[in-house]
Amino acid sequence: MLIDLTKAEIASLIIHRVGSSYLGEELVLSEKETPVHDEELAGALYHFFLKPLDTRALYQFQKDKGRTVLEAARSVFASSKQFYKVSHTLAKYLYHVSSHPKIKSGDLYVVHYQGVRVGDEEVEGLGIFKTEHRDRFVTLQEKPQTISLSLAEGILLHKLDKGCLVLNVPSDNDTLFSLCVDKSNPLNDAAFWREEFLGLERVPDERYISESFQEMVKIFTENARLGDVPLEPARKAAILSRSADFFKEAPVLDNALFEQNVLQEPAIIEEFRDFRRSYEEAFRLPPADGVEIPLESRKSAQRKFKSVIKLDKNFHIYIHGPEHLIERGFDESRGLHYYKLYFETEQ
Repeated sequence: MLIDLTKAEIASLIIHRVGSSYLGEELVLSEKETPVHDEELAGALYHFFLKPLDTRALYQFQKDKGRTVLEAARSVFASSKQFYKVSHTLAKYLYHVSSHPKIKSGDLYVVHYQGVRVGDEEVEGLGIFKTEHRDRFVTLQEKPQTISLSLAEGILLHKLDKGCLVLNVPSDNDTLFSLCVDKSNPLNDAAFWREEFLGLERVPDERYISESFQEMVKIFTENARLGDVPLEPARKAAILSRSADFFKEAPVLDNALFEQNVLQEPAIIEEFRDFRRSYEEAFRLPPADGVEIPLESRKSAQRKFKSVIKLDKNFHIYIHGPEHLIERGFDESRGLHYYKLYFETEQ
């Protein structure tokens, strides 16, 4: 699905202040919309709100979550007169679910867009964005024979914390498609915005399945063990190197081919099969076997699978070949570990 946001125009914008309900902070609802008549401001808001959204990663609303946001979007798309009321509903709902101590207060921006291009069709969009930091900065004012300084408070246009754009395009399960961005710390509240508030999940397209498989392989390799013994760094690096080659060359995800060409050893293959079953169940991933690997996923694999052995702060060994050409040992006289490398020619 080809999505073009460059021609999107703001039809309505309103800003609310949503405090932490856990800390007893206030919810401040705006009584009027914020006009955006200046083209320079509209351009800046485009880069602030829409530029961070990855138009190649589609989301859809879960069946058991996201009803509030989904119905809000449907109301606005049915009648733009509902925008003001809907924005209040969204702010109140966000305040209600912000009941965890790590959920930060912030400014909520609700935006009704027109002119979003999805393929050959022009559709509406409902943007829901949140910033959690206000910065103090110095403004300069030029006057005759002097320049004065004053302090102001505002937001920096490269610090959008969370965002979502619901598109007026029905998905296969009769909800709506959406784009999403969340720059939160994944150890804190990254899942809160996407899953708890919005109720979104990734559309299981080829890119998502391929890159989820890559992430699964990376996590497995980093933590791989044979029984109670962790896999040696050289063997881990070799698996990652072969994984990068697999995603570069294979046209589709083939579990049998991946096990044969990448994992190779029966004991490691058996460990991986157990891990894969648990991982796919935990993340509700569809079967990956037979899924075509798109170009974006091939490129991401080359960045993701870094087959490097890091030795203290002195050396990095990059593995691009079979592990039998690298040998690990211990020098008794020096009391240090070593690696021995075998090669035919020096370049």
